[in-house]
Amino acid sequence: MKRDRPRKTDVSERQDHGSPPIPDSVLALILVMLAAALVLGYLFLNKMVDISQQEDCILAHRKDCAAIAFPYSSLAT
Repeated sequence: MKRDRPRKTDVSERQDHGSPPIPDSVLALILVMLAAALVLGYLFLNKMVDISQQEDCILAHRKDCAAIAFPYSSLAT
């Protein structure tokens, strides 16, 4: 007795039963949210690095750990 083999289908006969395509407005929204998340993540990481460097300075018992603030008038000249 022969087993029934699945019939070979031609590529042109295949139909894609996948999900519908994503609308352009939704795709644009996703890309904007991704860009915002990347920028906010970068800013957050920089802030964490600054805090870590300040903590390292304080734990090393150094006296010059504070950031030096210049008055605005001295920068204008």
